[in-house]
Amino acid sequence: VMKQPVAFAGVQPDAGAAGARRLMVTLCGVRHLPKMDGMFGKCDPYAVLQWEGAEYRTETVKNTYDADWDQGTFAIDVDDVSRGTRSDLIVEVWDWDAASKDDLIGSLKVPAARVSQLFAGALGSGGTEVMAVMNDGKAVVGHDKGRCEVTLRVKVCEAPRAFPTMLPSEGARGARRLLLTVKGVRHLPRMDGMFGKCDPFLTMQFDGVEHKTEVVKNSYEADFDETFALDVDDVSAMVRCDCLFTVWDWDMASQNMASQNDEVGVFKIPAGRMVELFQAPLGATGEETMIVQKDGKAVVGNDHQKCQVQLQARVCEVP
Repeated sequence: VMKQPVAFAGVQPDAGAAGARRLMVTLCGVRHLPKMDGMFGKCDPYAVLQWEGAEYRTETVKNTYDADWDQGTFAIDVDDVSRGTRSDLIVEVWDWDAASKDDLIGSLKVPAARVSQLFAGALGSGGTEVMAVMNDGKAVVGHDKGRCEVTLRVKVCEAPRAFPTMLPSEGARGARRLLLTVKGVRHLPRMDGMFGKCDPFLTMQFDGVEHKTEVVKNSYEADFDETFALDVDDVSAMVRCDCLFTVWDWDMASQNMASQNDEVGVFKIPAGRMVELFQAPLGATGEETMIVQKDGKAVVGNDHQKCQVQLQARVCEVP
């Protein structure tokens, strides 16, 4: 019995894979597209990558049967490769239309089980795969009678750490202050029924102390620009607690009744990374965009984009 080939055979397994990982997925291009735009037109293709409810879209290439996408590389992350993923990786190919709704040409998928294996591949390994575009269970046939195909490329990477420009300095000691600024939140989900949006605010918890931003009413995007100070007595000592952020949807009823505000999602800066931030040189600064998660998955906003919070950090002396 012949073995069924697997997608991206060049990705080598890593028996010791653990923790967070990133998979870079590149939608390189599409070939042998069908005629979609009447007698005198060809096709205006773009692709949409779907994973865990989020969508990533390439640019549109006009009037062609073969397209290369220059802006087609996207990052997808997992917190723990040992848990795998239950989400297929789906690519849809569309024909853009200026006068009416865009037309779906077809789609392809990498099954969740294989995506889980890719995340657990050896760091730095990768592969390229040419995959047929399907529609109603049949391969899409191009204008030239060739099989319509999309070329995908993947690479297994380490998950990036927060504030990568802020590195610990040797010999750091004594008291330090870390100023964390919550700039804003983007791509919020609908939380307030059919006619409402979201009333977001954030809480930040560190070493038993909670800080809270203001509430911004009825919005899918909010700017807070609020700064909170975190202090340690000795940066050479171990920080034993994570810095936990929670995004909330404020609920008017919860102010007068026993009900509570609704949690949108959370993210954290692990204790080990907090140690390094406190040990960065005085005056060191950084910016980071954090993905809001719930139940181990990225929260997907009203616009099908991952919900994100923008942070800034600065290391100071304790006044």
